[in-house]
Amino acid sequence: MSKIAIFSLSRSGSTLLHYTFAQSLPSHTAAFEPQSVTTLTRQHPNLIVKCIVDRFDEANLMEQAAQFDKRIILLRDPRDRLISSYLFGLHGESEGLLEKVSNIQRKEQNPSGVPFVQLVCDTTPNMTEANLRSYIQSTLRKITPLLIDHVAINGRNDEFQQNTTAYKYEDLIRSDFDGLEKFLNVTLINKATIPDHHAYGKRAVSVGQWKNWFCASDVAFFQPILEPFMSAWGYTNDWSLNSVQNIEPEHASGFVLAARENKEHYESKDLWW
Repeated sequence: MSKIAIFSLSRSGSTLLHYTFAQSLPSHTAAFEPQSVTTLTRQHPNLIVKCIVDRFDEANLMEQAAQFDKRIILLRDPRDRLISSYLFGLHGESEGLLEKVSNIQRKEQNPSGVPFVQLVCDTTPNMTEANLRSYIQSTLRKITPLLIDHVAINGRNDEFQQNTTAYKYEDLIRSDFDGLEKFLNVTLINKATIPDHHAYGKRAVSVGQWKNWFCASDVAFFQPILEPFMSAWGYTNDWSLNSVQNIEPEHASGFVLAARENKEHYESKDLWW
C-alpha cells in the first residue's frame, strides 16, 4: 500500500513526473490535479496524485499532504519557472491575446532591448513591479511549509520529514531518478508517454533559458527576491546573461499561439487540462 503525492508550483515539470510515476506503477490509481485529495486517499490504497501548490492555502496544503505515505516536492530554478509560467498562463486568455503575442515577438526580435519585467507588466492587467514582486514572494511562500518540514528545521525528524523528499526539474529532464527510486523503492521508466491533451504544455524542456530572456534591469529586480530561495535549495548564484541572446519563437510567441489552439481543440472534445 502506498499513496504518493507530487507537490510543485505550476510549470515545474510535474506533468512529466506524474506520468512517469503512473506508467511505472500501473497498479496505482493516478489523479491529475484534483481539487481535493481526501476522498481519493480514502478510496484508493495505491494512489499517485499531482498537486499544484499554487492552488492551495497553507493550512489546507499541509492537511492534504499529511494524507500521503510519500511526498515529492518538485522544484525548478525559479528564473526559468517564471518565464514558463508567464507564457503558458497567456494561453488561457482570449481577450487581447494577439496584442500580447505581438509584444512577445518584439522581445524575440530584440531580447536585450525589452526587459522581461516590462513585458510582464505590459501584457498583464493591473500588473506593476510592486505587484509582481508581491506575487512572486507569495507564490514561493506557498511551497515553503512543505520544504521546511522536509529539512526538519529546529531538529524536527518525524515520520512526515522522513517520508518527504525534494527533487529538481533539472534532474527530471535528465531522467536522473536514482534518488527518487531509492526514496520510493521502485524502478522508474525512462521516457513516459504524455497524453496529447496534456502534452501541449511541453515547451523548451531546457535549463537556463532565463539567460536569454532577462536584461540587466531584470537581474537587479529578481535577484534580491529569488536569491534566498535559490541559495536554500542549491541553485547557483550565477546571474550572468548570455552575451548573445536568442529567443526562439517556437518556444515563445509560437508556443502561446499553439497552446491556445490546442486548448480550444481538446476542450471541444471534453478533454480538459
